Amino acid sequence: MKSCADTATSYDQIPYVSYPIFHSHPRNLAAVARFFGLQVAALDQARVLEIGCSTGGNLIPWACQYPNSVFVGLDASSRQIAMAKGESDALELNNIRFYASDVLDYTNTDGPFDYIICHGVYSWVAPNVQERILSLCRENLASTGVCYISYNTYPGWFLRQGIREMMRYHAGSFTSETEKIEQSRALLNFLTTASSSESSTYQKLLTDELEVIRACDDSYLYHEHLEACNAPIYFHEFISRSQSQGLRFLGEAQVSSMFPNEFQEDVQGTLQRIANDLIQYEQYMDFLRNRRFRQSLLVQKEAQPNRALNHESVLGLVISADIKKSSSPDQSGGLQEVAFQHANGKVLRVTKGLVSDAFEILASIWPREIAFDDLWESAKKRSDSTVDASQLSKSEFAIAILKCYSQGLVELFASSQTYSFSDTAPSAPRTTRWIQRQAALGSIVTNLRHQSVRIGLFEKELLQRVDGECSVRELVSRISSGPKADEIASSVEFQAFAPDWHRFAQASFEKLQKASLFCS
Repeated sequence: MKSCADTATSYDQIPYVSYPIFHSHPRNLAAVARFFGLQVAALDQARVLEIGCSTGGNLIPWACQYPNSVFVGLDASSRQIAMAKGESDALELNNIRFYASDVLDYTNTDGPFDYIICHGVYSWVAPNVQERILSLCRENLASTGVCYISYNTYPGWFLRQGIREMMRYHAGSFTSETEKIEQSRALLNFLTTASSSESSTYQKLLTDELEVIRACDDSYLYHEHLEACNAPIYFHEFISRSQSQGLRFLGEAQVSSMFPNEFQEDVQGTLQRIANDLIQYEQYMDFLRNRRFRQSLLVQKEAQPNRALNHESVLGLVISADIKKSSSPDQSGGLQEVAFQHANGKVLRVTKGLVSDAFEILASIWPREIAFDDLWESAKKRSDSTVDASQLSKSEFAIAILKCYSQGLVELFASSQTYSFSDTAPSAPRTTRWIQRQAALGSIVTNLRHQSVRIGLFEKELLQRVDGECSVRELVSRISSGPKADEIASSVEFQAFAPDWHRFAQASFEKLQKASLFCS
C-alpha cells in the first residue's frame, strides 16, 4: 500500500474526475457571510484560491463567469495541473493561473485571497499537510475573506471506514491500480449480494453504504477508498485545530444544515439545554444525524459573525427557489394557506399574502433569480390587500425569507449570475463556451448554476451547435442528417418518439432548459 507521501503520484497515475462543487461557489460563500452579518469582497473583482484544484472542473467555470476576478489553482499532481492548463488555454482565459506544487512548498505571490476553497483534500493528506492547509488559510485569507474546507466526519464515517478497510485489505493482494479498482468492485458486488437477504440493522446499513459506493466512478472509488490517507475527524476536533491556527468558524456552506429543522420540539429543546455554545450544538447534531461529511466555512479570528437573524442581511442578495405550488388554498384556523413543494421534497405551508405571493413568483421564474428588492415590490403588487395577515413590513418580509433560507427552501446568493437564464425553451438557443467544450469532450457538463448535468448523445451534438442564431428547426435538421444521426436514432431515448425528430428534439430542449444550460 502507498504511504501518504505518495498521494501526488497516485493522482498522476489516476487523475481525479473534477466536477463543480455547488456550495463552494463564491456567490454562496458570500451569501452565508452576509447571512451572519459580515461584509465580503465583490465577486466581480475578487481573488480566489483553490487548494487541490485537480483538473480545474470547479475553478474554470468561475474564471469564465468573472473575467475581472483572479483565480489561482494549486495541486500536487503535475498531470492534473497540465490538464487544467490545457482547458484554460483552450478557452483563452487570462485570469486564471495553475501551480503544480505541494501545499508545503507553495509560496503565495497572488494573494491575499477573498475566497479560499479546499474541497476533497483535508481528510486525504498527512497531519502535517492538514496543519499547513489551515495555516496557509490564516496567512493568505483577506481580513474580510471566507475559507471553505470540506472533510469527512465521525460518527457517520465509522461504517464507511470499515468498508474502506475491507476494500483495501482485498486490493492489497493485487499490483496494478486497475486491478485494485476492479477487485474492489468485485468485493463490493459480493458483499452487497451476500448481505441483501439479511434483515439485521447492520446488514441494512451495510447494504445502503455498499450501493452508494458501488455507483461511484473509478477515480472517486480509488482516491476515496483505496488511498493510504483518509482520516475522518469529529467536527469539534476540526474547529479546535482551526482555532489554534487563528481561524474562526463561520458556518456551513449549506446553511440549512445548521438548523435542527427535522427534529421535534422536545429534541430541539434538549439540544439547546445540553450545548454550551455553537460548536457543541453542531457536534450534538452530528451525533443525531450520523453525519459523515462537512463543508465548513472559516474566517479570520478577528471577524465577529452575528448569529441573530437580521433583516438587513438579505438586502442586496438575489433569491431563487426550485418550488411549485402543490395545492389550492384551504382553510386552517380561519386563515387561508398555500402549500409549496420544494424539489427536495420538503413542503411549506404559508398564510396567503406577501410570502405566498413571493413564492408563486419564485416558482414561475425558476431557474432564474430575482433581487430581494424586486421580489418585495412584485409580491406587494400581487398581494391581496384584503388579507390583513399579508401586510408585512419590508423587514418582516426579509426575516420570513431568511427563515425559509435556513430551512433550505430558498437559495440566496451575493450577486446575480453573469449569464441570464432562459426560463423557456428559446427559439434560437445559446450557451457558454465552457459548456460547449465539455459537451464536445464528454457526457457531463457544468450548468449555469454550477452543477453537473449528464447529457445524451443528441444533447451533446445540440449543445456544440447552439450559437444564438440557428433556430431549433435548423439545428434538428443538421443533427438528423449528420454523422451521428443513425446512432441517435437507434438510442432508447429516441425510440419513444421515433420517427419524429422534432418531437424528440423539443423534449430534449425542454430538458436542457430546465437543467439551466441555455442563456437568454
